[in-house]
Amino acid sequence: MRPTILVVALALVVSGGLLAFSPLPVVAAIRDGATAVGPAFPRHERITCDTTAGGVEIKPAGSHQLVSYECISRGAVAVGSTTGAGSALTFANGFVLANGDRIGANVQNPERCISAGSVVLECRFLVTK
Repeated sequence: MRPTILVVALALVVSGGLLAFSPLPVVAAIRDGATAVGPAFPRHERITCDTTAGGVEIKPAGSHQLVSYECISRGAVAVGSTTGAGSALTFANGFVLANGDRIGANVQNPERCISAGSVVLECRFLVTK
């Protein structure tokens, strides 16, 4: 039994050493704790919807390209996409969410949100650089 424990312990030490000095990019990223491995990575942000005419864009801050998102509403809010000349998001033409409702989509263009007051969406965005 004791030799088996020593062999397992030695194998763990050797594999840890290989991981620490491996030149492979993915292994190096895992070793360094990087979250941006692969073509897309997650971002967590809060979006504050309000009475802004036409709505507030649901997208991450910065210059990241949005791939998809999922949000939880913390109040009543209308969400939708506005297209065409003169179109504006309203409670009448948007998808209405109540407190605690989830919404998410694979999107090419950011959707918008509008609310009667200040409402927070807690969002997780999948983005690329």
